[in-house]
Amino acid sequence: MMKTAYYKYRPLYLVGTDGKRQPHPFTRLIFENAEIFYSTPKDFNDPFDCNLRLHTNGSTDAEWESYFNKLVTLDPSQEAVLQRAKSEKWWETKPEIKANLGLSQHRIHYEESSVFCLSKKANFLLR
Repeated sequence: MMKTAYYKYRPLYLVGTDGKRQPHPFTRLIFENAEIFYSTPKDFNDPFDCNLRLHTNGSTDAEWESYFNKLVTLDPSQEAVLQRAKSEKWWETKPEIKANLGLSQHRIHYEESSVFCLSKKANFLLR
């Protein structure tokens, strides 16, 4: 049976201010401490990576009602407002609901999550 190999691209060395090579701290941690570095999306060099927005086109009334029910479980103090939103179908009458949907969850995801990327091919180029 052939084992699967995964690769993480990490430089072995950095060039210091004195022009000399020094071990890259994240690479060193992999071998010395068995630690792996996870990048945060806000530190990516491409501003579009992980910068996702939710789209609600085609969502049914039942899906919206389920969404508002979940919001109630997250913040029970808002139950009266959320029940009103469901009964008045705010998703049809208030366009800002769709425009702002998930922004706080997106911010939390974008600022507090981390990503570890692997590839099956050592010479794989991103497209």
